[in-house]
Amino acid sequence: MSGYKKFIISALLSANLFANEQTIAPEDVKLYETQYILFAIEYESQGLVLNAKEMYEKLYELKPSEEYLFKYLQMSARVNDTKLIIDKLKNYETENIKILELYAYALSLNEEYEKAVKILERVYLENKDENVILGLVNIYDNHLNQKAKAQEILEKHVFEDFNSKLTIRLLLMYEKNKDFKKGLELLKKLYVEYKETNPFFFEKSKRLLVSYFYSLNPKEGISFFKEHEKDNIDIITSFYKKLGDLKGAYEYLYDGYEDTKDVSFLAQIAMYDYETAKNKDEILTNVIKKFEKVLEKNQNAVYQNYLAYLLIDHDVNINEGVDLVKKALVKMPEDIAFLDTLAWGLYKQNKCNRAFEIMKSIVDKIGQEEKEIKFHWEKIKECNK
Repeated sequence: MSGYKKFIISALLSANLFANEQTIAPEDVKLYETQYILFAIEYESQGLVLNAKEMYEKLYELKPSEEYLFKYLQMSARVNDTKLIIDKLKNYETENIKILELYAYALSLNEEYEKAVKILERVYLENKDENVILGLVNIYDNHLNQKAKAQEILEKHVFEDFNSKLTIRLLLMYEKNKDFKKGLELLKKLYVEYKETNPFFFEKSKRLLVSYFYSLNPKEGISFFKEHEKDNIDIITSFYKKLGDLKGAYEYLYDGYEDTKDVSFLAQIAMYDYETAKNKDEILTNVIKKFEKVLEKNQNAVYQNYLAYLLIDHDVNINEGVDLVKKALVKMPEDIAFLDTLAWGLYKQNKCNRAFEIMKSIVDKIGQEEKEIKFHWEKIKECNK
């Protein structure tokens, strides 16, 4: 608070404006009420909660009203004076929802859960605010061992309006209870609901949905995403890989390319051709041609790096491979796989010092658990001696 405001408060105190309300003449009540309100608001805005609490207490004593009582108790809650709230309200009759909610909050913090839940049930009849619902659910679930009732309340509201906070709480409950099938069904609904209405939560719930499908039912995941995102190559092929169905993955990619001529499908086909070939040298030329066709239309950094590595590792065109991976690194300068490709290319150009610097930074970051990294590191260390 500024020095000027402190001076004004001191002056008012000196002028006895904050005298005991018993000494205030009836005709002066409005004046004192106005002054108390002004200072209560000012204290609150300055974060001086104890001072604000004192002002609201004076206001309530001066002119008992539930508005002032609520503000007095609200300030008490902000300084964790739950005992005062309980003492004030234990014999107080009211239908004021905000005051009842504060009472339930204080009782809950005081571990009087049976009383708290009865009060919150009254509030809930009038106010279906997410915080009231969460308060009820948390008490039922965490303190009264009424998990079925907690789940019932959440499901009722989640399936009505898909409130994001309540939805997250329900998902956590399903996970806690290991009810993953219900979690999966909820996430499928969220995908459809949030796709148009809530882009942020759509992406979060979609990631969870993919994870659930991957763990529980990748076959259904393929069907679901083919219906909703048939061009989402990474997700759909990940499900095929989980199932070990390389033939199915290849057919999906081939059909996708035939239908759309999207070179992203062609790039994935080339990768599958290479990764699954028993004799990689036999199909290398064909794979390189596919990637060259891809890069004519799509300068994707991952595709650039993949082709660069083929050109370098098979000694087809080391200089071109190094140039290509450098282009990829402009877009993704910290990518470990790209840096490994560059180090391998520099090694094959006999630029051992620079290859060593890059490879050492990779090993320092991720170690040598990957066979390819370990092999490259050993070769580059030898070259740098």
